[in-house]
Amino acid sequence: MDTIARVGVSWAETVWQRRVVDVQPLAGGWTSTMLLLTGDDAEQSVLRMMTKEPWRRHAPGLLARESAVQSQLAGSPIPAPRSLALDLSGDHAGAPAHLMSRLPGKLRLHEAADDVVTALARVLTDIHRFEPEGGKPREYQSWASPGKRVVPTWAQQPELWNEAFALLAQPVPVYDGKFLHRDFHPGNVLWSNGG
Repeated sequence: MDTIARVGVSWAETVWQRRVVDVQPLAGGWTSTMLLLTGDDAEQSVLRMMTKEPWRRHAPGLLARESAVQSQLAGSPIPAPRSLALDLSGDHAGAPAHLMSRLPGKLRLHEAADDVVTALARVLTDIHRFEPEGGKPREYQSWASPGKRVVPTWAQQPELWNEAFALLAQPVPVYDGKFLHRDFHPGNVLWSNGG
């Protein structure tokens, strides 16, 4: 375990109020170091540490929203972990960190069977139907800032890229805000008992 992970685990023990007896890296973690922690009472939690750029630089906003959404989803039919603790600055955990409850399940990254696609669509439909208490979700924000709108050199139809960039440059149309995952893919979905 590297130094940042050790500091993060030590912080987790303090805020989780139990001694950590086992630490296992989790698969995935494209934006973060993800660790499965087992406490001395056999409880498990997940420690997400934003160690990778450019996400680390945006960690306070990303982790605060993640924690808030987990709170909104409590009691809903959408399975989501519970937020247990945050260190948005990373001053105590060694990196910006979010400690959350562990959900059972495993990733199924390389399967495109009809049952997988159907189950993913069902969950996504539930997510879009969810209406959080307190009104509409936050206002639309594009993650494709003008500086990122560059046609890749490998593009075989650069005109399509330019058409998409032209659409992004237009004012946001009037819309009815819906609850969105915004990063829904097999790497962010756990499977348990076939679902």
